[in-house]
Amino acid sequence: MTTAANGAGPAGHAPAPDGGYGWVVVVAYSLNTIVVLQLIGVFGLIFKDLFATLAMPATDIALILNLNMSFSLLLGIFTNALMRKFGYRQTGAAGAVLAAFGMVLTALSSSSPAFLFNFGIVMAAVPVVLETPSVHENEDDPMVDKEFVLTALPVLKPLEEGDAEVGGLGMRQRTPSTTSTYYTARCPSSNSIWASSNVLDMGSSVITLDDTILEEVAATPLHAEMALKAVKSEAGEDGRRGAARRCCAFIVDLFDLSLLSSPSTLNLMLGVSVASFAEMNFTVFVPFILADRGLDTASIANAMSVIAMANTVFRLLAPLAQALLGWSSKNMYILSLLVVVAGRTVLVVVDSDSGVMVVALVLGASKGLRTVFYHMIIPDSVPPDRLAAAVGLQAVLNGIIFLASGPVLGYIRDTSRNYDVVILVLNGITLLSIAMWGVEYLVQVVRHTRKKQCS
Repeated sequence: MTTAANGAGPAGHAPAPDGGYGWVVVVAYSLNTIVVLQLIGVFGLIFKDLFATLAMPATDIALILNLNMSFSLLLGIFTNALMRKFGYRQTGAAGAVLAAFGMVLTALSSSSPAFLFNFGIVMAAVPVVLETPSVHENEDDPMVDKEFVLTALPVLKPLEEGDAEVGGLGMRQRTPSTTSTYYTARCPSSNSIWASSNVLDMGSSVITLDDTILEEVAATPLHAEMALKAVKSEAGEDGRRGAARRCCAFIVDLFDLSLLSSPSTLNLMLGVSVASFAEMNFTVFVPFILADRGLDTASIANAMSVIAMANTVFRLLAPLAQALLGWSSKNMYILSLLVVVAGRTVLVVVDSDSGVMVVALVLGASKGLRTVFYHMIIPDSVPPDRLAAAVGLQAVLNGIIFLASGPVLGYIRDTSRNYDVVILVLNGITLLSIAMWGVEYLVQVVRHTRKKQCS
């Protein structure tokens, strides 16, 4: 079969998405977003009556929701490896099957432990692959990287005569010895016990002893064994310390943790995670907050629809707003946070259905702006070649904060018996992220001023 020019695929067919199954993939992705990814947003609307019947405390509800969000974020670090190993289609299909299975189990759940496992874990899991497919099974999938291998820690092998260690892993280059070799160290000559002892085999490393030291040790045979044991013990400790350093270096390199060595980048990521924690928890608590105000299910659904529509419209208007204001993505994100704080504060005092709808419109607009610029802050702040690592670290940081702090919000609701307190706490958390960036900005201004004065 001939192939059209410019990568258009088979002759006579347009390139994706107009050709092949391009639009089928787009529709499937849209359905996945509507059915799976949006489920957490309407989770409270669907199960609030069941939770009330079960008398489930807010602490358990918060734990279920935050476990789902954090578990999916923490497992995200393995997504790239799975897609490179098995391909996008296989990984996506396995994830879809697992999500469908989790939804069925969630619908049948009737207790806190069942919801914790079915919705908090199964619904949020990167599928566990039980059997590695062969290359032949995936040879027709262009998305599979057939040369990709999940690398392990480097293994140091004993040096042969004349070899030099390459890669800077802490082992020194060894020059050839005239008296013995690694082989004679393992298989000593019967002529002399010292003929092969200037090389000590430590399993994962080799130590070459100076001939003068050996002569001195040989001159005092009563202490020879003790001396060699001392040398081996010291070498063993050095080897363990070297292995620990290599392990740490491997982890730092694998996840590009050197990004966190920059105070500015670390502060940026922490601020984004803190703000995301407040936003996501407010989103999942909205049905419970409105139900606590006495709204029925239909009114809650209408309010959430207003939020969704405003969210969609202002996502489209976000680039235009940024162009008109001429602000950076970070400043636009801060503006959206200030708007959402104002909207939540008004929600505390409003008590009419029409007032709730107006607040829902404001919250949806701020959410649309925030969603757009949330995905632009990190790319604007790190080099392109380190973007993937930065996004992965951001996801892991979000997952840790969600899992550690989520149940605290439920506990606050249970002790205060009021969601207004929860809203105020979430506002404080959002303002904390703004304050973190504000302090950094002031420090930079002071440093710039001092530098300018000195020059």
